[in-house]
Amino acid sequence: MANTVNNSTTANACLVTRTWSASQLTQGCAPQPGTIGFNAQAVAPQFTFTGQGTYQVTLTLENSCGVYDQTIQPITVNGPPLIDQAPLATICAGGGCVNPSATTQPCGSPITSYGWTFPGGVPLSSTLQVPGQVCYTLAGSYTLTASATNASGTASDPVTLTVSTIPVANAGPDMMVCAGTAATLSGSASGGGGNYTYSWSPITGLSNPAIAAPTVTIATTTTFTLTVTDGGGCIGTDQVTLTVTPPATANAGGPYVTCGNLPVSITAIASGPGQWSAPAGTGTFANATSSTTTFTPAAAPPPTITLTWTTNDPDGAGPCTSVSSTATITVNPPATATVNGPYTGCSKAPVNIATTTNTPGTWTTTGSGSFTNASTASTSYQPGPTDGGTTFTLTWTTTDRTVPVHANRPRLPRTSPLTKLPRPMPEGPTPPVTWHP
Repeated sequence: MANTVNNSTTANACLVTRTWSASQLTQGCAPQPGTIGFNAQAVAPQFTFTGQGTYQVTLTLENSCGVYDQTIQPITVNGPPLIDQAPLATICAGGGCVNPSATTQPCGSPITSYGWTFPGGVPLSSTLQVPGQVCYTLAGSYTLTASATNASGTASDPVTLTVSTIPVANAGPDMMVCAGTAATLSGSASGGGGNYTYSWSPITGLSNPAIAAPTVTIATTTTFTLTVTDGGGCIGTDQVTLTVTPPATANAGGPYVTCGNLPVSITAIASGPGQWSAPAGTGTFANATSSTTTFTPAAAPPPTITLTWTTNDPDGAGPCTSVSSTATITVNPPATATVNGPYTGCSKAPVNIATTTNTPGTWTTTGSGSFTNASTASTSYQPGPTDGGTTFTLTWTTTDRTVPVHANRPRLPRTSPLTKLPRPMPEGPTPPVTWHP
């Protein structure tokens, strides 16, 4: 606003017409035209200027003698500072921070103070030209206001800050897995700005660490971290622990061999406790829950018996299961041997000998002679140099795969060729041989 003083004279008493005019020469620091309010015919009008800048005021006097103009010195109109706060990018709740800033113009007079308000932030306000970092915990929409003051007044500029909700990452429940077997992670996300990306760490054993539900195969207990990032860059994390249980192992050993219904020692190599089993009626275990025990075939066993060792489930309701291993027992029939005889030899002539047996074997003698073929059941014995006039024993020994059986007879006293000799013993021993010179 500007006041004028009219110093013009009207001494000639002519009728005088007074006309005031005003115009804006410059727009100052606010790039906008101002308006001018005044009474153009008043002797000394008051001018009101609404915009910053430089103005020119002119008084025009007119009567019958002519027209006279008088230009008043330009008038400068100052105003409050201009302040323009920079826009703020969206941040994330839970500790997201911004650094507010603003540009200013003093508009004719120096800026004497600054002011900032940060509702809901930390800090809540500042009087510095550059206020520094402001952080927010809770999601929402906040108005941050910057202001500047000079001699002409105070100007302010508000800016809206959006604090986005943090996405909620869910890595799924903790799990128990069996070593060496695959499991599937069940990651998911909610809240935040949507458009999620996923990242798992560590990546060891994962089929794809950049998807929500990768498969995983690990050998040791591991804690995985799921990081979820939404479209606004906000991040949420969660963890899941996979506890690894070693799988059950079982090795029933074998193959085993026994003779008839003789007990056979059996041993299983296992990761934990378990039990033996066999087909019904084939035999019994000394201790079926001991990995090392004996198995006794039944009275009339089949030629082959399959034994099973089962190692118990190591983790109960967990993912691992029991495991079994089988081994066979070959049941050989008992060896039998019945040697014919007794035999009597004369001079140095060979003596034909024979045994009835169900398995291979070998002939031996207590004399000094030799066998044509000691490994055949039917062969001949050639007396030796010291066999004359003596009685000695020939023995057939079976070579059964498990339990050897001997058929033999003790030495007998010397007898004549016509002496009746005893028949073989029931178990099939070898008869004596009497050799006459």
